[in-house]
Amino acid sequence: MYMIITPDIHINDIFLEQKNRIQFAKEYVKGKVLIVSFRQFLGYHASKFFLENGAKEVWFLDISTNPPQKICRFYDSKKNMKYQYSFSKELFSRNMFDCIIMFEALKHVSNKKNFLIQLNEYLGKNGTLVLSITNKEQSKIFDDMINNYDEVNEIPKNNILPILNEIFPKTEVFSQRLISKKEIKDKKIGKIIQSIFLVRGIIGIVFSKIDRKSTFYSSYLQKTMTNINKKTNTSFGSKEEDSFVPKKYEVGNAPLFYVIVCRK
Repeated sequence: MYMIITPDIHINDIFLEQKNRIQFAKEYVKGKVLIVSFRQFLGYHASKFFLENGAKEVWFLDISTNPPQKICRFYDSKKNMKYQYSFSKELFSRNMFDCIIMFEALKHVSNKKNFLIQLNEYLGKNGTLVLSITNKEQSKIFDDMINNYDEVNEIPKNNILPILNEIFPKTEVFSQRLISKKEIKDKKIGKIIQSIFLVRGIIGIVFSKIDRKSTFYSSYLQKTMTNINKKTNTSFGSKEEDSFVPKKYEVGNAPLFYVIVCRK
């Protein structure tokens, strides 16, 4: 029997991506805040962070449930966090929020334009929507570094921007996790090397039958396999934490994610 090497899911990367988006959004948070999410990943921590940085109430809308689950978090006079749950079909009233946050959730919405129009109606005067989407082109190459498995439903940036510009007077695009041409090349090599690992497993089975004392392996193959191991471990793109911080988008950037700020 041999082991098939599967891509690392990079759980720590997922946390750093969300953590840095939340910290980025702090600049736009005030008053009443709505977080739109698919499931409740980091919901409590994001709410707590925003309440400690200018928000008076943080509503959390989980669109993975039917009807969507709503949770309101706020501090009482003694700085104790309080909760208010709701499963009512009615969502929110017009002009209710000062800021709406939506990270990696738009892909789960069937009619994206209508949903964005609805979010715009929930925003009050000078309200801000901060959303993130996956760069669909990069996700084809860096599939193991993306925190979702349904990127086929992601809408490309060049398709979503015209819709956002139609709904909101001003939009700004930021890049998160910039990927260099060298990293793209290394990643493609890494995928080839992973295929070699599959072949290696088959070779291992064969040599376990004909080279029981590993004489041939030690003399001719061990050095090559060691080099393959080293290359695989260094062919998964940048791990610098600074790359997780959203930066102003420039033409030619090739990030894993886009963060888009829309002002009403």
